[in-house]
Amino acid sequence: YFSLPILWLGPAKNAAELSDAELRVVTVLFGLGLILLLPLVKDGLGRTATSWAAVFLAASPAMVFYSRYFIHEMLLVFFTLLTLTAGWRYAQSRHAGWAALAGIGVGLMFATKETFVLSIAAMGFALVATRLWNRWRAQRSQAPAESIPKVKWTPAPRHVALALTTAGVVWLLFFNSFFTNAAGPGDSLTTYLPWLHRAGGASPHIHPWPFYLERLLWFHPAKSPVWTEALIAILALCGAAAAFCNNPNLVSRPGLTRFLVFYTAALTVIYSLISYKTTWCLLNFWLGVILLAGIGASALVQMCRTRLTRILLVALLGVGVLHLALQSWTLSQYLAADLRNPYVYAQT
Repeated sequence: YFSLPILWLGPAKNAAELSDAELRVVTVLFGLGLILLLPLVKDGLGRTATSWAAVFLAASPAMVFYSRYFIHEMLLVFFTLLTLTAGWRYAQSRHAGWAALAGIGVGLMFATKETFVLSIAAMGFALVATRLWNRWRAQRSQAPAESIPKVKWTPAPRHVALALTTAGVVWLLFFNSFFTNAAGPGDSLTTYLPWLHRAGGASPHIHPWPFYLERLLWFHPAKSPVWTEALIAILALCGAAAAFCNNPNLVSRPGLTRFLVFYTAALTVIYSLISYKTTWCLLNFWLGVILLAGIGASALVQMCRTRLTRILLVALLGVGVLHLALQSWTLSQYLAADLRNPYVYAQT
């Protein structure tokens, strides 16, 4: 459905006349859209961290490669970030409009792919884990109770109902193909029966748990250089550490950063443990890793005590970003259908 407007505006009269480029425009736009959503959470990540996260999103070989790959995943990742950013805005403003937008995001996630339930489960786990951690920290803190900021964790019931309603409307419209397929909504639920069977091992796409991490962190096939996004992973670990070190100068909103840590860790574990694996699925947890990498890069720069060390660190990070960008260019332009490419798996 999101491809239709692009196809209507193009010169093709039928499927036989379609070019790859026309189809791929939709994933390009959603890949760019990830960067455009980041300002919605700028006050949570921090301005500098948001800028670094945008750079890493733009340079990440996985994000770039699948932003030109006609498959569901980039849309699912975009709608996931839409849900997260709308949820954050609601938590800050308690405005019904943001609750409705979060519901729309969930509905679009559902309409895109069955695996949306994994991201929703990770979000739920992260909310509970963050709340428990904050409560534990508050109990251990020596500060007087009145000095600990109060956070409203429980949304208004009417806003919950609004979010569920908007999610349900989106789910219904897309799965019944805008009132032309009455069986669609039921099929969207019964699909989990064969899906669970496939995820459990009845598929040729069965791989060991480190499959995704090997592709992302150290992929070195024969007659090929090493492909790696380890820089992003290392910075994400720095961001995760900053979330729990209780230094307000390093992290803009520690609660949000801890949520991202719990969310990303949970989703990484879930996708790694499921035997059924296809390479594009890694984008779902890699989004969280990139957001944490932005926080990590910002925290490291903040830790520099002199202007010279700060300049040197930024220059070093710049070299790392350039390396990521060169990999993105090479993998997308010269090895786009080559098995030496870590993200080539089953071409659409």
